[in-house]
Amino acid sequence: MIRWSGLLTQSGRRVVLGIGANAIGKVWVAIIQLVSIPVLAGAWGAERFGLWLMIMTVPTYIALTSTGFNAVAGVDIARSHVQGRIEDCKRTYQSVWILISAITGTVVLLGLLSRLLLAAAGGEQWGLGASEAADTAAVILVYAFLVIQSSMVLAVYRGVSRYAEGTLLFDLIGLAEGLAAIVVAALGGSLVKAAVAMTLVRLSGMLVLHVLIVRREPWAHARLSAASRTEIRRLLQPSLGALSIAAANALALQGVVVTLGVALGPAAAAAFASARTVVRLPLQLSDLVGRAVQPEMARAWFAQDHRTFWHLTHLNVGFAVLALTIYALFLSAFGPIVLKRLSGGSISYEQGLITALAIAVAFQGANVALGHAISAQLRQHTYGHIYLAAACLAVLLPFAMAHNSEPITAVAFGLAALEALILATLLVNLRQTRQSDNKSQTA
Repeated sequence: MIRWSGLLTQSGRRVVLGIGANAIGKVWVAIIQLVSIPVLAGAWGAERFGLWLMIMTVPTYIALTSTGFNAVAGVDIARSHVQGRIEDCKRTYQSVWILISAITGTVVLLGLLSRLLLAAAGGEQWGLGASEAADTAAVILVYAFLVIQSSMVLAVYRGVSRYAEGTLLFDLIGLAEGLAAIVVAALGGSLVKAAVAMTLVRLSGMLVLHVLIVRREPWAHARLSAASRTEIRRLLQPSLGALSIAAANALALQGVVVTLGVALGPAAAAAFASARTVVRLPLQLSDLVGRAVQPEMARAWFAQDHRTFWHLTHLNVGFAVLALTIYALFLSAFGPIVLKRLSGGSISYEQGLITALAIAVAFQGANVALGHAISAQLRQHTYGHIYLAAACLAVLLPFAMAHNSEPITAVAFGLAALEALILATLLVNLRQTRQSDNKSQTA
C-alpha cells in the first residue's frame, strides 16, 4: 500500500520537480524531431539525410562503453553525499571520470586515426569537406566524447539531489544543438558544418553544466588527485551489471528486428517494429516517474530511510502498472485502427500481434520499475546477466518461430515469456531484500 503522506516531504517535492523536468525534456525532443525531419530532408535530400541519421547512431553505441560506470557513479555519489562523506564523493567521481575518459577517448582517437589512414591510403589531402561522410563521422566522434563527458557531470547533479536542475540543463543542451544543426542545414550548410555546430554547442553547454555544479559542490572538479584503482575495482561489479542491462535492452530492441528481417523478410520486420513502437508508448510515460524517483530511492536507501525507499518503490511500480493497464485497454479497442492509419494500410499485421506485444510490454514496464529499485541499491549485478541471457534468446526467437502459422505473433509471445521470467527474478530479489530489511529493523 502506498502511503502518500510519506511522500509529502522534501524528497517528494524533488521527485515532482524531476518528473516535470523529464516531461519538458520529452517535449523538447519531440519539437526537434518534428522540425528536423522536414528541414534536414528538404535541405539535404533523402539520401544525405539518411546518411546523417546513420552517422548519428555513433554516439549511442559509443555511450554503451560508459553506461555502467556512469549510472553506478551517480548512485554511489548519492550514498556518500547523504552520509556526509564528501571525500568519497570526490574519489568516486574522479575515478570513474578518468576511466570513462580513457575508454571513450581511446575509441574516438582510434576512429580519427582510421579516418587519417583511409585518407592517406586514398591519396587525399585530409581536411573537413574532403569526404562528407567520413569527415562528418569524424566530427561526430568528438561530439560523442563530449556527450559522455556531460553525462558524467550530470551524474553529479543526480547524486547530490539536483536531478531536476541537471536534467533541465542537460536536455536544454540537446535542444540547442538540435536547433543549431537545423539552422545550419536551412542556411545551406553541409553535414560536416552541422556536426561542427552541434559539437561546439555541446562543448559550451558542457562547460556551463560543469561550472554551475562546481560552484555548488567544489569537489566536483574533473581532476586526477583523488582517482583510485581500488575505487574502480569496487564499482566494477555493479557497473558491469548496469552495462549488461543496457546491452540487453539494445539487443532486444534492435536485434530482434534484424533477425526477424533475416528469418521472415523485411515486411515482417516492418510489421513488428511499427507495432512495437505504438505499443511501447506508455513506457516513455512511466519512465518520466522512474528516472526521477531513482535518485531519491538511492538517497533514502543509503540514509537508512528504508520506509521512504519502499514508499517510492510502490509509487513507481504503481504508476507504471496504472499507465500500462489504461493503455492496454486502449489498445484492445483501437490498436488495429491506429496501426492501420499510421501505416497507411501498406503493412499487414497478424491478428494477435498487438495483444502479444501488449503483454510483453506490460511485463517490461514492471521490470523497468522494479529495476530502478535494485539499481538504487547498487545491486544491478544480481540480475543483469540474466537479462542479457534473455535478450540473447530473444534474438534467436524469429528463427525458432519461422514455421509457425503466425510467426511474428509467436515471437512477441516468446518475448513476453522472457520478460515474465525477468519479472519473477526481480520479485524474488526484492522480496528477499524486504525480508532482510524487516529482520534488521526488528533485531
